[in-house]
Amino acid sequence: MQVNLHKNARTTPAIRRKPQASTEPTRLLAERYNLSTLTVRKWRERADTEDASHRPHTLHANLSPAPATPRCKLRPWIDRSETKGNETMKTPQIAIIGAGMTGLACARALTDAGYAPVVFDKGRGIGGRLATRRTAEGWQFDHGAQYITAASPGFQTLLEQAERAGALARWADGGTRPHLVGTPGMTGLASYLGRGIAIRQGVEVRALHATAQGWALHLAEGTALFERVVVTIPAPQLVDLLEPAQPLTKAVAHVRLDPCLTLMAAFDPDTPRPFISQADAEAPLAWIAQDSSKPGRPAPVCWIAQASPAWSAAHLALDPEVIVARMLPLLCERLGTTTDAVRYAAAHRWRYARVAVPLGRPFVRDPSGTLYAGGDWCLEARVEAAWRSGEAIARDIIGG
Repeated sequence: MQVNLHKNARTTPAIRRKPQASTEPTRLLAERYNLSTLTVRKWRERADTEDASHRPHTLHANLSPAPATPRCKLRPWIDRSETKGNETMKTPQIAIIGAGMTGLACARALTDAGYAPVVFDKGRGIGGRLATRRTAEGWQFDHGAQYITAASPGFQTLLEQAERAGALARWADGGTRPHLVGTPGMTGLASYLGRGIAIRQGVEVRALHATAQGWALHLAEGTALFERVVVTIPAPQLVDLLEPAQPLTKAVAHVRLDPCLTLMAAFDPDTPRPFISQADAEAPLAWIAQDSSKPGRPAPVCWIAQASPAWSAAHLALDPEVIVARMLPLLCERLGTTTDAVRYAAAHRWRYARVAVPLGRPFVRDPSGTLYAGGDWCLEARVEAAWRSGEAIARDIIGG
């Protein structure tokens, strides 16, 4: 088969699939394949291996004015202070990297305590694996976390408050008791936590290092300074963000997260619906759920299937369309139908999904006490674990 590459391309589809399938650090892959770290990151975030068009979609006649100051200049993000009597109190400048459950939980607790953190997330939406995909055809899928449960009183209180606010609802999924799900999608809880918080979506923090003035966050638009930084990305990605000698990278070196391949499929209305949800840890499809049976979802018949860790790891390098071709017949067999009844199908690759070896404590902090890292990978593979990590970090900051 002939492969057409862009004339300036330095990689082939075969090379591009290597970082997509690997869970190794970006820097290591860049050195191995003689690529820049930006190139490796680009192809890791892409679902395919095809070159995008390099032609501008729109020709803009007006040129933007030159920036007033050089973009490489270090600058504090914002000077936050308040006056109490004759005394001016300065609020610490805190950046949180990642708008998943851990980042939002930390930001919520800090905001409620009077702080004003700024949350950065490279994605278009918030919530991390509290994810909902909506298509132009009207299909909707919760392709990340499937439901939420609570074991601790604090998290139970949060879920009750979110349910009263309409951000959560009870889903009778065929189990012994209903589970809570976000409404109108799993992102509902993330939106509830994120209300009133400064969240900069679509902004990637490319690097982070310590300076005499504070922590420097390197963004596409420049470099900003913060007094404290909370990093809530998956543990294996810390080595790509921080300097190699940073103590945090060594502290989380033993943490391991398994991948998860998710299939999203919509069927004809008269397709069999033999169950609401089914879990089988030993099967290639470890979890199957009738996603459209959740409260507040559109009427079309939509199903989610998530592969086991072993099956996901074995097929992680495949292109999305090939993943669909492998998973869809397995789902149809379990439903008692054929692929002829399928009206839509797509796959999503979660490279770091299930906590296999946790950190063993709620968070990790560097010796200076100004850099934190946390996530569900600190404790276990549950939404509540991510929340507990973020809450613990916030309490440590507030108490310090």
